[in-house]
Amino acid sequence: MAKHNTPTSAITHNIKILSNNAKNIKTVDKKIKAKNLIFEMNEEGMIYARYERGDKEMCFFALKPLDINAIKTLDFILIQANKQHYPEIIYFEIEDYMEYRGITSKDYAYKQLDKAIDIIKKIVVEEYKKTNKSHEWETDLAFKKGRISCNRCFIYSTRIVRDVLCQYYTIYPHWIGKLNKNAYNLATYIFYLARQNLESLTKDNSFTISLKAVSDFLGLKPEHTKYHKRLIIEPIRGAIQEINETSEEQIKEIKTLEDAKKIAQGNQDIKIYEVHLTEEELNAKNYKQMLIDIDNNIILFLNGYLEIFLSPDIIELITPKAVKQN
Repeated sequence: MAKHNTPTSAITHNIKILSNNAKNIKTVDKKIKAKNLIFEMNEEGMIYARYERGDKEMCFFALKPLDINAIKTLDFILIQANKQHYPEIIYFEIEDYMEYRGITSKDYAYKQLDKAIDIIKKIVVEEYKKTNKSHEWETDLAFKKGRISCNRCFIYSTRIVRDVLCQYYTIYPHWIGKLNKNAYNLATYIFYLARQNLESLTKDNSFTISLKAVSDFLGLKPEHTKYHKRLIIEPIRGAIQEINETSEEQIKEIKTLEDAKKIAQGNQDIKIYEVHLTEEELNAKNYKQMLIDIDNNIILFLNGYLEIFLSPDIIELITPKAVKQN
């Protein structure tokens, strides 16, 4: 199966977190600190963030919150930049963009691309580097301008793209761009974490993510709504189902014993299970009541986690050696 070798970084990841959570930043004065990230929103809706990387480096960036169209387009542009070895002018065919996004109308693809580039061009990065000899600031737009023709798109990039937005790589399945908002964001989060935690993956190629972390990344905050089941639980479960079903569709028809063995070994790119109860609880008499309680109690729901299984093919591709060769 075809895969996308996708550049990313902590800054790129945080840009997505900020965009997903933009609606949760209510006032200019309210600052939110998460690990080593501090950000706030001004009256014009611009997000300003400070990201600390140890004692020697610090990075400030500003952006208009990216909608899902802009997030998908940014990922696609970074994929193309990597393929072309980070040129000053990144170019791609509109048809390739349509294939990644699962868009069938060229006119619609053109409009989506035009809107996304207008937002992406507003990403500003100010980088501070402290060395023994000097203290240096460097400020630049990530992308300076873009031009879209009937069949091609050109976007002018700066060194910020290579040095700040693309510090390492992960692998996206080729079907990822066709997912809807929550499913796309969840899938990119999963593959980002898989690449970051490769050494801790278990022998069966699985790892876990807490549902609280998923809720935070997607910007689904329980404190901002009383309709927890409809606006948090169901959207997360819908995203899980969409990823599982889309991955399953990529499995080819079983025609030989060898095909069957591949399926048994995990030929499906990814499989996600929602876990809340222990084995002891699963055998309890009040099992059904426990499930009802979880469905109607956001605290119980967010105390659970996702068990994520990746195919051997994906695991092999996201190892540092494989990524370097791609």
